[in-house]
Amino acid sequence: RYPSPHAFRHIWAEAVLTRYQGDVGAVIRHQFCHLDGSFFMAYLRDKDARGLMASAKIRYLNSIVELLFIESKQFDETHLGGFSRFVRKATQLTKVKTESEVLALREKITGRVIDIQPSRFAVCIPRDGGDSRAKCAKMGSLNPQDAKPEFCLDCINAWITEGHIRGIWQTIQPMVKEAMQPQGIGFLLESHLPALTSSWRRIKELRNARNRESVDRILSAIEEAVDSIKAKMKVEAERYGYE
Repeated sequence: RYPSPHAFRHIWAEAVLTRYQGDVGAVIRHQFCHLDGSFFMAYLRDKDARGLMASAKIRYLNSIVELLFIESKQFDETHLGGFSRFVRKATQLTKVKTESEVLALREKITGRVIDIQPSRFAVCIPRDGGDSRAKCAKMGSLNPQDAKPEFCLDCINAWITEGHIRGIWQTIQPMVKEAMQPQGIGFLLESHLPALTSSWRRIKELRNARNRESVDRILSAIEEAVDSIKAKMKVEAERYGYE
């Protein structure tokens, strides 16, 4: 009933959080004259941002679908994954031409989407009817917390772009280093093979004239890691007499 002057700052911060659609942190830091970027979090902590996040997800999903419409002829070069194929198929079947038709198709596609979960190696966009076929599905239910390259890179719900090459490499780099250790045990390293082979295949598909030098180095490193694991497994099989 009788708020203090400091309470008005919290009221204003919450108003910015629920109404502003840009960089909320930058606005509050500027208006409150914070020198340290961490100070503004005290004004946002414990405030409900679910509505803001839901709105942000919708805008993000719309931007992805629009990008896929615009770059429909570059699917094989810059866009991979099951969601990209789904949008391409929908575009080819409907043959939209006018802006209103594009808007209607976008709404139809986004209306089937259940959620959107980005990661550094793919963006998971499960849609109604395809959630049970997801690689991470258990008993017909999605388990996005189990996201990993061997699941997501071959999933019908994935959207993978050239920008994910760095994220894929950062994720599997520890596996590559471990595989190259001379004293590594092939029996234990065998579990890395699905992730390494899926990563190699997707990165290979995203190779183009702009990134070929760096991509070729990554592909070579993955190939060496896979060969190293298989060589270790072969030696162990001969030594211990198992297949």
